[in-house]
Amino acid sequence: MVDFRYHALSLVAVFLALGIGIVLGVTVGDSLVSEADQNLRDSLREDVTEAREDIRNEQELGSKREDVIEETTDVVAEGRLRGTRIALVATGELPDDMADAVENAVESAGGELSRTTVYTPPDRPRSRRMRRQERLGRRAGRRNFAVDAVVVYRQPPAEPEGDDAVRELELREAFEEGLFRGLRDNVVGVETLDTDPSQVGWYADQDAPSVDNIDLTAGRLALVLLLEETVLAQFTGDEPEGAYGYKDTADRALPDLSD
Repeated sequence: MVDFRYHALSLVAVFLALGIGIVLGVTVGDSLVSEADQNLRDSLREDVTEAREDIRNEQELGSKREDVIEETTDVVAEGRLRGTRIALVATGELPDDMADAVENAVESAGGELSRTTVYTPPDRPRSRRMRRQERLGRRAGRRNFAVDAVVVYRQPPAEPEGDDAVRELELREAFEEGLFRGLRDNVVGVETLDTDPSQVGWYADQDAPSVDNIDLTAGRLALVLLLEETVLAQFTGDEPEGAYGYKDTADRALPDLSD
């Protein structure tokens, strides 16, 4: 004979066990999830703290490097351009800080910035032809034969919008092409660290070495070294080349100091 009370108690025990298991499972699961979440947060907090410390250390190291460069630049540059005459030529516009940086670099090495000229091509109503602009540029370049080396700053042209703007840019580029032909091989291109877009590639197309951080002490030293090489090349035949500075396009920070 089947004891229904026994079966009823058995069913109650089974359901009670299932209920306890579910409750315990949920509780343990929540605890595990909560613990994992806390561990993840702690790990992320440690990563952020370490990253901030790394940034501070890099900034301190960078500051120390700049201090070393500041203290040694005058010694390294002293007398390297003594007796040389340098011209500064700009196309577009010439920012005041750019002119000051070039002048400081030249004079710190004993040189003289004897001429500063800014061209805004095409600036003559009658010179609206490409060949005419190229000839004007070449003539402008030849006027700088009286100096030992030329520093060129090219203001980045605006993106042309419309046919007239495209034509203006073409005329400007024709003038600039002629300018570089007239300047011979004694040219160094410069820009600041925040020049955007960078003109380093354009200088390279003109076969001119360049400095991309003339607004920093290291850039001014690089300019002095390149100008010195440029002046000596008239006797040695070894023309300076390459891109120098801190941007990704730079070959290295400074020209070779071993010579």
